[in-house]
Amino acid sequence: MAFQVFTDPASGLSVGNATLNGHWTEATEDAFGWSLDAKFIYDNYDGTLTNTTATTVYGPGDVTNGSHAVALSGLARDRTLTFDFRAQDQDGGFQGGGNRSFKTYANAMAFGTLSSSGVGSTAATVACDFNPNTVDSAASVKVQYKRNADSTWIDGNTSAAQQGESVRNLQFWLSGLQASTLYDFRFVATRDAANDNSLTSGTGQFTTNAGGAPTGVSAFLYLIE
Repeated sequence: MAFQVFTDPASGLSVGNATLNGHWTEATEDAFGWSLDAKFIYDNYDGTLTNTTATTVYGPGDVTNGSHAVALSGLARDRTLTFDFRAQDQDGGFQGGGNRSFKTYANAMAFGTLSSSGVGSTAATVACDFNPNTVDSAASVKVQYKRNADSTWIDGNTSAAQQGESVRNLQFWLSGLQASTLYDFRFVATRDAANDNSLTSGTGQFTTNAGGAPTGVSAFLYLIE
């Protein structure tokens, strides 16, 4: 069989780190013995493979099948990185194993202060501080609420397309509530990053009025563990 080169999935992902992997089969040798040169090329999160790792020389020896791995550090968070394994044996120039891409790890999502305001007899506004910690990815936050005496959460509205690495305050309107009733509320975040893609906040509470005008602000601070 002819010499072949393969780009394998990245491994060892953590925030800022990843290991690039590749392997080859059926390397050939000439009169001077067996050897093979291996390296990776990768991009700056833009699809253009302009970066090159140091070339490693394998051999001399009699190993025709092998693998190559290089650990990268200091990677940007939540970005798509493309790479290709390149190798050459005694028979010719560098061959590519085919491009692969992966998304680097993002910092974890985070909830901060939960609050309620404008509480009336049948409606209230609830809010949360939230950091999606995304760059390429996007997060969504859904409010859930229930009467304190109940066990089943009710899904409310969703605030989609939350992107960036800064805290923002998200507000949700709850209606159709029962008067003079203690309610629990919380928030559930999801995102399409490479890691930490689901997070549930702590729980806030408010009590609806017996009737009449809203009472103004009734805030409760609950932080995630």
